[in-house]
Amino acid sequence: MGANSSPTFTLKEIQVRLDYAALAKRQIQINSLLLRQGRLAWPITESNAAPRELTMDNIQTELRFLPGDVWELSEFKAQFAGANIQLAAR
Repeated sequence: MGANSSPTFTLKEIQVRLDYAALAKRQIQINSLLLRQGRLAWPITESNAAPRELTMDNIQTELRFLPGDVWELSEFKAQFAGANIQLAAR
């Protein structure tokens, strides 16, 4: 498998939300990331077939970092294969 068969994730905008109490103590701690206008492209290669690509567009979500190494994905929205998708996970 070459480099062309790897998935890629791109964003037009990312906003980092810091913990200001930790920052006052000279520590950098990220509370969450806001991801906007993202695109996930996953090349599909099959022998004897033309290359294809699965794409998920207009990805919008917030990824929160909670205590205990827990991540929370809130208000995930995207478009895939002509359908609008909304997900939440923890």
